[in-house]
Amino acid sequence: MSTSLVDDSFPSSESGSLSEGKHHPVQSKLVAAKINGIHTEIVLNVYSDQIFVIITQNQKLGTLICANKVDGDLTPSGTPNYSMYTVLGKRDDTISEIYARQLVQFVGNTDKGSRPLLLAISLLPQKDENEWKSTFNAVMNLIADNRNW
Repeated sequence: MSTSLVDDSFPSSESGSLSEGKHHPVQSKLVAAKINGIHTEIVLNVYSDQIFVIITQNQKLGTLICANKVDGDLTPSGTPNYSMYTVLGKRDDTISEIYARQLVQFVGNTDKGSRPLLLAISLLPQKDENEWKSTFNAVMNLIADNRNW
């Protein structure tokens, strides 16, 4: 029995249809890669009303953060405001909030409906700031390259 979110017998690609050939309402994509020597799994789930992203390095969901673009609310410089709150897990986790903020902005820039984002994130501790940045960039690139919305 595998403890991985990415089942080895299931292809690491879009799984938008059921085995019976009917269209499934949730489009899912599973991606796994070694990032700084750590096995990292990303699951992208697109629902009609929101996007659910799982980023894990230890097969756990970790902290759940809800983030969305605040319609009609702009900063003084004219850029959109975003709202984020921790649903479950570690509160005031700067790293998780950075991931959520960047992802909700990315979703807003690439998703015509600008759906809210639910992020489940569980990353292992990194050695230093450079490793955090490297991991962050690699994760964001994997999501950008494999987005399914």
